[in-house]
Amino acid sequence: MAATLRVLNVDDNDAARYLRSRGLMRSGFEVIEAASGGEALEIAQGAALDVAVLDVKLPDMSGLEVTQRLKADPMTSAVRIVQVSSVYLDAGTELESLRHGADIFLRLPVEDAALSTVVTTLAGMRAAQAARFPNFLSHAAVNEGCIVGIAHLDLAGYFNQVNGRFCEITGRAPQQLCHLGLGEVFHPHDAERATDMFLEMARGEGRDFRTQLRVAAPGRSVLAHCSFSLMRSASGVAREAVLAMVDISGPEPLGRD
Repeated sequence: MAATLRVLNVDDNDAARYLRSRGLMRSGFEVIEAASGGEALEIAQGAALDVAVLDVKLPDMSGLEVTQRLKADPMTSAVRIVQVSSVYLDAGTELESLRHGADIFLRLPVEDAALSTVVTTLAGMRAAQAARFPNFLSHAAVNEGCIVGIAHLDLAGYFNQVNGRFCEITGRAPQQLCHLGLGEVFHPHDAERATDMFLEMARGEGRDFRTQLRVAAPGRSVLAHCSFSLMRSASGVAREAVLAMVDISGPEPLGRD
């Protein structure tokens, strides 16, 4: 039997924290709560967490600082972080969250099922990396209704496998994607940056990275949070890469300027 995922839910709003915890527990997760950044950091030291769901605004310190400290500490660096906010924040704040180490940024409210899928997918990616698992699509609970697009790429940046949600976000069928390079799915203004960062990571000159990129889906442009990770063999040799993508553009399509 698979171990129950342990999730830290951090929010100083008692009602919001309660509702989120209840939804996570209904999805089968073990939930630990914290009402401040300091409490979250203390819990993380001894709780063997899989994922932290972390509000940006906390009473004692910024959620960005909590994220940065979790990622900088070898004891907690592997914890996957979902940064959330119920207030309006501009794209710059979201980007700062990712730069501080968050794996994904979500605007609240988020349906329980969607948050559950994000938590499961991020935890699955962590487990796959720890186990040097060669195929995340068959390892993680990525099924119909998943809000996270997943793609496998070779180290030259060409797609090998994709899930259904990845096809929906990019507006392309699996047969089309598997003949394309990484840069061909992104807006021309972002394609070179995405490719350069990917190849730097693949050559071992850079680490796994997260960023926001515009996806050039046919007839529209989608803003997506993208998380790139290397999958390695038992001996530590990089074999392929995984791209996890979440549409964060909202209901209205973005312009193509």
